[in-house]
Amino acid sequence: MSLTQELKNLAMVDIFTEAKKADLFIGRPYYLDFDKAYLLITDAWKEKVGGIPQGTFLLAFYENENDDVDECLLL
Repeated sequence: MSLTQELKNLAMVDIFTEAKKADLFIGRPYYLDFDKAYLLITDAWKEKVGGIPQGTFLLAFYENENDDVDECLLL
């Protein structure tokens, strides 16, 4: 597969569908402001995803009663 085709395939991924998979869950934010975020992460969740490398980008999803809104925050 060519590099161009690989980039097109990556661009077609629905980030909201892929990132909400239960086997990719690592924790919940419990404090969030403009300067920092504190996350509640357990060793079991971390082990299930194979670890979290230092400097990793994470997505925090907004969840409400009805699923009308799809929002996430890049951490």
